Amino acid sequence: MELKQIKIIRSYVGLSRYMSDFSAYPIGTIPRTTIPSPYSFSSHEVVWSLKDKKVIVKEVSHKVYKVFEIIGPVQLGSVY
Repeated sequence: MELKQIKIIRSYVGLSRYMSDFSAYPIGTIPRTTIPSPYSFSSHEVVWSLKDKKVIVKEVSHKVYKVFEIIGPVQLGSVY
């Protein structure tokens, strides 16, 4: 599994507009990645579907979000 950064979003409004194109519900989870973030408290990352891509959204600092595409095969865990 490889992560490729595809976007940086610098506001809550920008994030909500961008996420309006996502699937209605998360498609799965993966174990926490190595993306540094002071806001990560979960042991898993939520994976979303964006047009045929699997993506992760990560808040990396105050109101700064990075969107990463998951490249390659990955085994998704349950969301619930």
